[in-house]
Amino acid sequence: MPPPYKTAGRCIYCGYVPADLRELTDEHIMPRGLNGPWVIPHASCEKCQKEINKVETACMQGFLMPARLHFQMKRSKRKNGPTKIRVVLERDDGQVEMELGHDKFPFIYLPTFTGPLLALNAPPCVQTINIDIVGVRFEGADRIFAELGANKVHVPHVPNIDAFARMLFKIAHCFAVAELGLQRVIPFLIEEILGTLSLNHNFHVGCSLARPEELDQHMDNLHQLTWFPVPYRGRTLIVVRIQLLSCLAAPAYDVTVGLLRAPPSRDASSSDAESSNVSVGC
Repeated sequence: MPPPYKTAGRCIYCGYVPADLRELTDEHIMPRGLNGPWVIPHASCEKCQKEINKVETACMQGFLMPARLHFQMKRSKRKNGPTKIRVVLERDDGQVEMELGHDKFPFIYLPTFTGPLLALNAPPCVQTINIDIVGVRFEGADRIFAELGANKVHVPHVPNIDAFARMLFKIAHCFAVAELGLQRVIPFLIEEILGTLSLNHNFHVGCSLARPEELDQHMDNLHQLTWFPVPYRGRTLIVVRIQLLSCLAAPAYDVTVGLLRAPPSRDASSSDAESSNVSVGC
């Protein structure tokens, strides 16, 4: 079961504090469309929620759709979405279009980022961008390719890099706030999440810190979230590791969320978050 998180009581993005908590919506840490079970109650205002929904929808209805269909993830209650995806099969005798259902799609494309440059002590003026696209195969991919008689499968949706990075920022920010408390997070990513500022994406997100040999294949978990502290110029940097589709040992993304503020007091009841390593899966 997901951990019960405390009510935020304010918008965790813009800081809006309403007179009535009913003005705030519950915020899913992992998007509901990815079967995310973790929720922060009363944590987002209507304006910020609308902006975040646009970003998540671009990912859910775009390049993440094959994974959502394959794992039969949650769909909107208001409408029926697609049950098949039209693809182009590349065969020895040419190309052919075909619609594939959830049990016939062999893989998903995911972006990978070089970085996060901040955690690697690069200044904001560094403008190096290095983004690759990797294919993550579903179970039985070889069998599916053989049944389709295909050498390659071309999908209609290429990853929306901007939307995907902002979605990762949102997940990481929410998880840090849920685990540590809003008062302990000095956030870096609010403007990027809301689309009012954009550094190069790999300044705050990357796969460099997540060595492949350190990534477990969590067969019981669809996704895995972890946060850990990193020393940074005499302070403590909060890094959240997001592994979507951890059951497939998919790439992990390390996101530099912000700085860790010391707790109000260091009595015996205070949690020593600076030395914690919390991991949850769904």
